[in-house]
Amino acid sequence: MSRRSRTEISTKVSLSLPNVMLEEIDILCAANFMTRSSWFLQAAREKLEKERLEKSKNLISHLKDLE
Repeated sequence: MSRRSRTEISTKVSLSLPNVMLEEIDILCAANFMTRSSWFLQAAREKLEKERLEKSKNLISHLKDLE
């Protein structure tokens, strides 16, 4: 994964998770030598990409229905 560019601005956020979920995330982070922050960043990027792809597929499907 690429490092954050120097010009990219970040904002700290706070969130609450069930303890069991956080423990599982911590295990994954330790196994992959990554920080929680980088894990959440990767998860958010993957979710955003999935949402964009789904939105694109829905738009294409809608356009095909209009033909």
